Amino acid sequence: MSADLFTGKRFNPEPLRESILRHIHYALARPGGSLVPRELFKPLSLTIRDYLIDGLLKTERHYREENVKRLGYLSMEFLMGRWLSDNLCNLELGDECRSVLAEFGVKLEDVLELEPDAGLGNGGLGRLAACFLESLATMGLPGFGYGIDYEYGMFKQEIVGGFQREKPDQWKSEGTPFYIERPQDFCTVPMYGRLQSSRDSHGNRRQSWVDSKIVVGVPNDLPVAGYGGDTVNFLRLFTARASEDFDIEIFNRGDYIRAVEQKIASENISRVLYPSDSVLSGKELRLNQEYFLVACALRDLSRRECHAAAAAVCRRLQELERGAKPAELRGDQAAGRARQPRRQQAAAAPAVTRGGGRRLSWRRPALDVEERAGVDGAGGVGERRNPWKPQRADGRTRHPDQRRGRQRARHRPGHQQSGWRHQRHRSAARRCWRT
Repeated sequence: MSADLFTGKRFNPEPLRESILRHIHYALARPGGSLVPRELFKPLSLTIRDYLIDGLLKTERHYREENVKRLGYLSMEFLMGRWLSDNLCNLELGDECRSVLAEFGVKLEDVLELEPDAGLGNGGLGRLAACFLESLATMGLPGFGYGIDYEYGMFKQEIVGGFQREKPDQWKSEGTPFYIERPQDFCTVPMYGRLQSSRDSHGNRRQSWVDSKIVVGVPNDLPVAGYGGDTVNFLRLFTARASEDFDIEIFNRGDYIRAVEQKIASENISRVLYPSDSVLSGKELRLNQEYFLVACALRDLSRRECHAAAAAVCRRLQELERGAKPAELRGDQAAGRARQPRRQQAAAAPAVTRGGGRRLSWRRPALDVEERAGVDGAGGVGERRNPWKPQRADGRTRHPDQRRGRQRARHRPGHQQSGWRHQRHRSAARRCWRT
């Protein structure tokens, strides 16, 4: 369908009209005729979804051919807004859809007002994550989002007697036409449990995690198109499902609530965005949500990026260790430091300045070939510096007046150092620092 939408730079409205009529026939099981805006919302959304899927498959094929490095953006919320109006703007199809809907006697604005906001976020953090994904797609970069598919995201607010009353926002009550279900890519996440130690047949100690509760993460993809529609990435949202729906033995005994207790507890993970943390159970639920998201995202990344692309994923995970986000997102200077090996980072670190204007470097100096072979560089037995002793910028040690013989005697096997000698050594070190 997408190949026939445009002829050069001129829009061809006929494929769009045919696609809307086809979805009216097969999705609504109704003949074309007089339709109200609510009835046209789903056919129009499915038509735009078809175009997004074509772009998504084309983009994925391009990424695989180029063997690109992928970026996974993890966030507890994504405030994406209204999907239909946002994609019409990015694909630049607003005027064309308006002209096609006018043939049905319906205004495009009336159809767009029927779409609820996706309850996947409620603050600046979620809006920042949504803009970041759209910016990646606009720039043609392989960036994908990972989040939780909340059943009740943002709440509805009512004022009763001068006080706020919160009600759940059932934003999925009329379905989500843009969802691409991926049940075959489910992830199993073990939670709770305990560590058990045992011995194998060779007497080696083995540890295993037992008595854990298995939660299944079922993903759904939402296409994210960049401006112009050249690149279409996706946002993968995980829904928590129980590994076992209910206990049939408890159910047959008549205890129906207890029989589905595990199912309810597992699905609470993706029930509400930001549960109240004023009670201990709310804090535990928030921690479970974070663990569930990270575990599902890492399993999905490791499964998608196998064989040759596994090294790229490992590099991204290593950069996530310190700043909870890739180094490229922390600025060019931080990105350059993160890419350097640890020894190069230490060598590039600034020297520490103490009192008296003397510059002391706390980095561990690397021993070159001459120092390893000897002072004369001819393979003699020259004295080696202690690489862990703080060094001055001129190469001298921190205690220039300390005799080598006494320093070696302190480390001689069987040598017992008295308390007053140890105290005198510490006092000498302090005087050296003051000078």
